[in-house]
Amino acid sequence: MCRTREIDGVQVREECASQDQMNEAAMTENEARFSRTLQGAFMQPELRAMYGNLGNLEPATTQTLKGTIDIPSTLDFYAKLMIQAMKIPEGVLMLATKDMAWTKEEFKQSWGKQNTQTSCDSSQLPVNMMLHTIPFEMGFAPTPWEPMTDFELLKKLGVFDVELMRTIELMAAQYNMNIKRLGCMAMRHTEKYNLLPKEQCRSRKQHKSITCLMNKVFICNISRQLCLPLALTSNDVVKCYDYMIHNATSLSIQAVGIPHQPITAMFAVLQNAKHHVLTAFGKSKQSHGSQKRQLKNELPLMGVGQGNGAGPAAYAFLSAILIKVLASLGYGVMFTTTLSLITFNTVCSMFVDDCHLWQSATDVNEKGEDVVETMQEAVATWEGCLATSGGVLSPSKSFWYLIDYKWMGGTWVYRTKEEMAASIQVHGEQGSVQTLQRHEPTHLEKTLGMLTAPNGSMEAWEIDDAGEKI
Repeated sequence: MCRTREIDGVQVREECASQDQMNEAAMTENEARFSRTLQGAFMQPELRAMYGNLGNLEPATTQTLKGTIDIPSTLDFYAKLMIQAMKIPEGVLMLATKDMAWTKEEFKQSWGKQNTQTSCDSSQLPVNMMLHTIPFEMGFAPTPWEPMTDFELLKKLGVFDVELMRTIELMAAQYNMNIKRLGCMAMRHTEKYNLLPKEQCRSRKQHKSITCLMNKVFICNISRQLCLPLALTSNDVVKCYDYMIHNATSLSIQAVGIPHQPITAMFAVLQNAKHHVLTAFGKSKQSHGSQKRQLKNELPLMGVGQGNGAGPAAYAFLSAILIKVLASLGYGVMFTTTLSLITFNTVCSMFVDDCHLWQSATDVNEKGEDVVETMQEAVATWEGCLATSGGVLSPSKSFWYLIDYKWMGGTWVYRTKEEMAASIQVHGEQGSVQTLQRHEPTHLEKTLGMLTAPNGSMEAWEIDDAGEKI
């Protein structure tokens, strides 16, 4: 394992060979990683006073869900937009805590599928499980659920820098089984009332990444058929599950009609968690987080944790709020298809944290340059809401296309970057403004597992030493 730290103003990369060195490196990185989200607007004093750290303080929580809250004018602009989008839609039944309870059949079936040797913290094996559903019905965090084990997993083969590793959190078996049920029940309720935006393709039944990719290809095809200018910004979120503010995420889950008690229990355990580190040397005796932060009068660590059974559903609900915000502001594409004459609109194509933001011209008489300003506004709004709830974009993994057409001697061809000077800017993880890489419409990029380009090409190859395509 390696770590990078600043010594006398210089970034120095160090190798960690002993258990103590590894434990210190992992704990330092995880403290920094899970506390970064505290910069978001939802963890600033004004919004914490309204909703608390867990997103359950009254009367603001109920007023937000009913859409009757008087939003203070001093709030962050993007926080205002998100709060407006957190209203429970008319006609949606609010579940009661008893609706979240297990049946004996469900309980037996679920536990029959679990491997307690690999799916939980080893000190928290399942005993008398029916009693352990009570905290989720009452909304509190039992002390025995607080110990968690952090395991650093390689993201890329051979890259041992702790800053570039994925932190997997092993949680108490009883706790994780309950939050798996929370995620399952919330998604089931959401699908019943069709509450998730059509743009969100992850964590849902009958939705696959290839379908999301097909939507991307079809939108580019329709733009080409109509010769309608189009902008596409493909963006990726940094450590999406680790950068989620708890109160904002709680409100987004409650906004689909889920009671706060099981959500409160989930986040209360995470905020009180004592994190140990597991390496090849074994599990550390030292821990970080929880009481140590409280003693220093520091806010609790955020993020849902990779290993959280409700993590995928929680991110789907939080990102749904962002999609609703952009839709309410009128961003996206609107097409009338060439053959069927069906008019449809969409804001983005999204699979987990991989998002393709769309912006089309209003008619074919506009030029590609006319779309850029609106695309920049949409990107800024997406980025602003993401930052408000704890997230941040990765400029190095993001890029964009500007698509327009010109008539050339009997055929339509794509206009080039030289013919359309334009740029899109975002903020990096350190807050600096960065210009996104822009590609030609013929350039292939791998998204959702496949190489595609706006011109419809899906082929890419390299030439070997013999001059053959490989």
